Amino acid sequence: MIEASSMISAMSTDPASFGAVLADRSGDAFSAVLTRAAGSQEREAVREAAAQLVSSTFILPVLQSIHDSPFLEPPFAPGYAQKRFQPLLDQYVADRLTSAARFPLIDVITDRLLGAEETGP
Repeated sequence: MIEASSMISAMSTDPASFGAVLADRSGDAFSAVLTRAAGSQEREAVREAAAQLVSSTFILPVLQSIHDSPFLEPPFAPGYAQKRFQPLLDQYVADRLTSAARFPLIDVITDRLLGAEETGP
């Protein structure tokens, strides 16, 4: 498993190394980022975790459903390379959309996570 700080730095700095981060990405990566943010009270880290959640939960399924069309026939059917690398590209695009656009949902999730942290046991 990858470390949360290396995942965040790779996502924000070098798009070329981002593919390696996506290849190792799992559900535990989100919890690692969230745990790191909870321990140090870093709002930006919590916002990044919320952006990953929105990206994986809302945007990625829409992008994947676009590629699952039943009308893809031989001249337009995906080839081997597209079938192999499309999930990586979809994840990259979903992450870039959440970081480039201003999603109010990300702010709400960030506020809720930080609020629950402050009032927690």
